[in-house]
Amino acid sequence: MKLLLSLFFLNAFLTIGFSQSGSKQDDGNGIKKANADTTIQVNWADWTSGTTGSSGVAAGHFTTDDGVVDISYSGEVYFIQQGTGTNYFDPGTPFLSSAVINAPPAAEMIGLSKATEKTLSFSQPVNNLFFAVVSLNSNGYKFNRDFEIVSTGCGYWGCGTLTKVVNEDGTFQINGSGEPHGVIRFTDSLSSITWTSLTNESWNGFTIGTYGVATVPVEMVSFTGSVSDNRVTLNWQTATETNNYGWEVQSAGTSTPLSDRSADWETVGFVAGKGTTTEPQSYTFSSPVTSPVSPAVYRLKQIDLDGTTAYSKILTLNSEPATFGLFQNYPNPFNPSTTISYSLPEKGFVKLTLFDVLGREITTLVNQEKEAGLDAVTLDASLLSAGTYYYSLTFNGKTETRSMLLVK
Repeated sequence: MKLLLSLFFLNAFLTIGFSQSGSKQDDGNGIKKANADTTIQVNWADWTSGTTGSSGVAAGHFTTDDGVVDISYSGEVYFIQQGTGTNYFDPGTPFLSSAVINAPPAAEMIGLSKATEKTLSFSQPVNNLFFAVVSLNSNGYKFNRDFEIVSTGCGYWGCGTLTKVVNEDGTFQINGSGEPHGVIRFTDSLSSITWTSLTNESWNGFTIGTYGVATVPVEMVSFTGSVSDNRVTLNWQTATETNNYGWEVQSAGTSTPLSDRSADWETVGFVAGKGTTTEPQSYTFSSPVTSPVSPAVYRLKQIDLDGTTAYSKILTLNSEPATFGLFQNYPNPFNPSTTISYSLPEKGFVKLTLFDVLGREITTLVNQEKEAGLDAVTLDASLLSAGTYYYSLTFNGKTETRSMLLVK
């Protein structure tokens, strides 16, 4: 039987953080080091107050080399330990690794027991947030941020394992089997994080730690997008910028399922930054949708004038079309290949044909039954002469035609 103690926490704010790499102050993982041989201890949270219940809150802080970072928590709280009580981090073995050389301190923990949403917020962005789990048995947490498992094993309540799952909706899940104890790490810089306990449990516990505050050259306050008329439009705003060269707009690879795309990013555009400014700035990027994959997945790669890079959160956009439509090929003009996309409101037979300027049929690009949704085909015109061509889409008695220009 897992024991109970007391409890706590506070409110939340949201700014979209970046994971920074390649800067003068880190080793490529956002870990601040004086030199390559320096070993750094984790600054674990000191929980100082809180209230229990289904709408519990708690407050605490990290004490780092960069100063004190305040922590706020909101969500269900079963109990909270503020420096006294049972040491559920003993033994410390499952909480140690090459990244974590000091286990969480005794009796500093929040206990959870209900399948509800929780939020942590920080007074300033932190690098490498460590999340230590006690006895996540027969349960799981679904986070809105990507993470890595850095350690797992046998702890106070017994033995078990932690496993990671990337969900189709763009969330990241940690599952417990047996009585797992261990630590996961969020690899980007965070101002806040939200997660959901997936099942009710007798109780499971957690605490958090960090290496220190993050240097955020761009304070980003929003990142949104939409898909309409075969175009994706992204909008983002910043509060301040320091040495901001610009933004690479990146899309996740579209030839594989969403769950396998995390490392498959391609740059689809660039938007210049505003250098250094303390004034709020707004940005927009728009481009044709050239892939049938839905949802579409985007992120921003922010680049400093010195080459330092950082990444925004991942934005997932559904691009299911509602009407029949043939879209302008992209690119246009083109040489030698281009993509033709179209949308279907329902399943049906599709014929897509290419004609020359005199109306003579050159080739049939599609001639088969297709499912409802957005689809695309690539035309290789390397054997055709330069000039104007027409492409025509016929579907369930409807026909649309557009022109394209081949240049050589």
